[in-house]
Amino acid sequence: MKNQDVYQMVTDRLIEALEAGTAPWRKPWNGEGCPAGWPTNLSTGKTYQGVNVWTLASAPFSSHYWVTFKQCQSLGGKVRKGEKAGGFVVYWNWLEKTDVETGKPVKIPFLKYSRVFNSEQCDGLGDKIPEPKALPESDAERMENAESTIRAYIDNGGPSFETGHQDRAFYRSSSDAVSVPILEQYETGGQYYSTVFHELTHSTGHSKRLDRGLDKLAAFGSESYSREELIAEMGAAFLCGIHGIDSTLDNSAAYLKGWIKALKSDSKMAVWAGSRAQKASNMILGDA
Repeated sequence: MKNQDVYQMVTDRLIEALEAGTAPWRKPWNGEGCPAGWPTNLSTGKTYQGVNVWTLASAPFSSHYWVTFKQCQSLGGKVRKGEKAGGFVVYWNWLEKTDVETGKPVKIPFLKYSRVFNSEQCDGLGDKIPEPKALPESDAERMENAESTIRAYIDNGGPSFETGHQDRAFYRSSSDAVSVPILEQYETGGQYYSTVFHELTHSTGHSKRLDRGLDKLAAFGSESYSREELIAEMGAAFLCGIHGIDSTLDNSAAYLKGWIKALKSDSKMAVWAGSRAQKASNMILGDA
């Protein structure tokens, strides 16, 4: 399959979810470290990364465990007859070519995909599925964990951060500053932390961090602006999920329609944003 077609597969899956009334990256998560509900490879035990989280999470299964056909067999299971792969994951491979000008070999990134099956599509895997990890019992504990992450990021080279009784939240790259309304202005703590993580994700794009060219972003509604907003949306969702926080954000018709339009206009946006959102959330968590 051509590189461009793989991008389109990802885009089509996300648009399908959006048209059904849910932004995949606004799906509530629960968990600690390896969140319950977070798409995970049953064979390796590793959670999926980047845009793969959203393509798999939007599939109609209650289990979050996935395997390839061969992995299912190696675990002693069997994909049920007639089952079609319930999802797919994308990954980068490298194509080696010779530079026509220099004559030297160069490596070109090439997007590939692999079909995967949900554990609900397989027999004989029940005893291989681990017990779900315990969650922090109280919202207060989850919020404190989120606070610890925020403080650590800010104290270790992050932006300045302030809260105030105000009507908007923003990140200003020129002053490298995040400002959000106070917690009491939000209906839930989840909404507050989702907003904070959204703006902190923007801050990772500063030139002294991951350098996403924030000072060169085009106007609101442009392709570059939409890409950065999707990075922030996905980054906030990753971070809320890791801390077991349900952001409880709505999926208004206008919001969904806007993302459908943006993704249809740029088939590479979802993969591009998912990769950068993963790097951004890793930086905020101190894993970068």
